[in-house]
Amino acid sequence: MPNWFYTDEFGQQQGPVSDSQLKVLVSRQIIRPDTPLETDSGKKGKAGQIRGLFPADPAPATQTAETFSPFNDPTLAAMLAEQVSNHPPQVPYYQPQPLQSSGGSYRGKSHAFADIFGLFLKPPALIALGVIVAVIVGIVFSPSLFGDKNTRIAKQDYKDIDEYPDKNYDKNKDMEAEKVKFFRERRAENFDAWKKSAEKGCREAQFLLAICYEKGEGVEKVDVPVSMSWLKKAAEKGLPEAQFIYGMARIADPKTAGDLGVPQDTKEGLKMVRRAAEGGHIDAQMGLYGVYATGLVADIPKDMEEAVKWLRKAVDRKIDEKKPAEKEKILKAWYWLAGYYLSDEVKDYAEGVKWLRKAADSGYLEAMMVLAGCLQQGRGVEKNAEEAKQWIEKVKEIQGQGEQGRIRQEEERRAQEARRKAEQNRQESERRIQEIRQQGEQMRQDMERRRQEMQRQTPEERQTGQTVQQENERLAQESRDRAEPEQQTPQSPSQTQQQGEEAERRRQEMQQRTEQRRQEFEQRVQESRQRSEQRRQEMQQRRP
Repeated sequence: MPNWFYTDEFGQQQGPVSDSQLKVLVSRQIIRPDTPLETDSGKKGKAGQIRGLFPADPAPATQTAETFSPFNDPTLAAMLAEQVSNHPPQVPYYQPQPLQSSGGSYRGKSHAFADIFGLFLKPPALIALGVIVAVIVGIVFSPSLFGDKNTRIAKQDYKDIDEYPDKNYDKNKDMEAEKVKFFRERRAENFDAWKKSAEKGCREAQFLLAICYEKGEGVEKVDVPVSMSWLKKAAEKGLPEAQFIYGMARIADPKTAGDLGVPQDTKEGLKMVRRAAEGGHIDAQMGLYGVYATGLVADIPKDMEEAVKWLRKAVDRKIDEKKPAEKEKILKAWYWLAGYYLSDEVKDYAEGVKWLRKAADSGYLEAMMVLAGCLQQGRGVEKNAEEAKQWIEKVKEIQGQGEQGRIRQEEERRAQEARRKAEQNRQESERRIQEIRQQGEQMRQDMERRRQEMQRQTPEERQTGQTVQQENERLAQESRDRAEPEQQTPQSPSQTQQQGEEAERRRQEMQQRTEQRRQEFEQRVQESRQRSEQRRQEMQQRRP
């Protein structure tokens, strides 16, 4: 009997199955007439081409899930009988004794338990079970163990960069700018790891690489289309931040989308942004509010109900004091919701003031200013000039603190610049000192070399050298003596020219005489050395 292989509805090949098993699969409608079949001998075809496999007019199924039994189906019963005949029951590795009680025997149940339990006590099964447990524990408790080093670096960098504004929050600083600085530091260290991990499909690395191409960091030049291609890959893999940014790019007007290297597709873009918002991304939630509340995006009509629905998701988030940057976004969502209620379309001033006061009490500056205006005008609340004044004073105080913070930041920047210049000057001074030390050491070595040469000279050579040096000094003194009277007497230009020519002639003569004396001196030194060498050889010959 041939064995059959069939292709399931997911395109996966299943089998082998026998003829009886094939009929069971047909009866259960797992195999249909258009299902591809193949025998173990290599013959291929459709299930409907096999004669007798499908009845001409199949009767409708009358059995329900509650009444179905394999023994009611003769074909399935035959298949089970075939399986039992081909695979007799195995003796379990461990067989417990049957339970006895005064009320009767539990032997049948204990044997069934033994059959099942014994399967798991066989050595191969125990090994397989241990491997499965280890894999599950590793995936749940230590996912970082599965993956290469580059992927772990990219994921950790993405996490650190994403959390940087919360962990290093300073209300007197532009945290987005500080986040960019931190990104550049990590990029300088781990760009190669990001790129290798992105090419292997790590979504966090793909997002970081997209930023690199968008800002021209670590690459030859800014390449927005390449940046968007990496961003799309990260978005398709489910990274919420990538979904939000890529989706908003697709929603943009045609010119902007074209400049970004992606065609405008509001349907696809909105789908991406919604995925990010459903995943809890607060920027995406507030972005959808802006899209639906304005109605300025093509093919997306204004829908305030849908807009407020997404804004509510941002508003209802719980504030975590350990995440001040996220807290700032939640307060902004409260402020936006207050603006919705205070708008001319809604005019629910009381509700708007409630959210304004909530945001103002939490320290949101813009809410304080608008709340002061409502108190002055009595909009949504009774007029209260005194409370309005208090809020205005608080705004001035916060703005003053902000100004003082900016002053401190500028002073710190200047101090850092001064420290940097001082460090540069220190390094330059050390370099010059090192050069002077090297020059001094060179001079010392030259003097030592000359001293050693002088020690090797004979008294006659030293006397000749001194004579030449004295002669040079005498000639130099004569030249200076002749030059002094000429400098004291006023002269005409022609006389000055003549004297210059005369001085040049004398200088050349003096150089010639000096060169002549130097040659004579070298000749005498050479002769002296020859005589010394000759005397040394004679003395060696005279030795016994």
